[in-house]
Amino acid sequence: MNKQQITALATQEVNSADLKAKGATLATFTAISDLLDVTEQHQHGDIYALLMNATSNAGQLGKCDGIILRTCGWAAPVTGDENEDDVMPSVHPKRRRVALVIVAPVNADYSISALRFSDDDDVIIQDTSRDGAPQGELPEALAIFMDELNRVQYGE
Repeated sequence: MNKQQITALATQEVNSADLKAKGATLATFTAISDLLDVTEQHQHGDIYALLMNATSNAGQLGKCDGIILRTCGWAAPVTGDENEDDVMPSVHPKRRRVALVIVAPVNADYSISALRFSDDDDVIIQDTSRDGAPQGELPEALAIFMDELNRVQYGE
């Protein structure tokens, strides 16, 4: 898979997310082949638990060429106001429903993320090789998983 194919896949996946669903949505981890065939799929209500489980079971994951990570949740603006920024996004007065898809090839130094908000049809694409590595808990959890997957599959 090249970056253009990965970007198209991430965009397609984020556009198919149901941002109007009521209640909790499951985070999905999908291992894919270079031909975009699904080799394995897992779901969990907590994206971090999903990645921790995948990391601890990376040795049991079949050979794959990349992963797709899908999740929906809430986003809230970061304003620099300590009182407002300490509010969980799900209860923040300016919250927005958001879908996030990350496509990460195995044995590569980048990933492509696609982000879409429920009140905006535009898709935001981030290429970590171009835009720099994102910060936060989710990118860190994904990096730990990808490091383990690369170690298991390629001995790196």
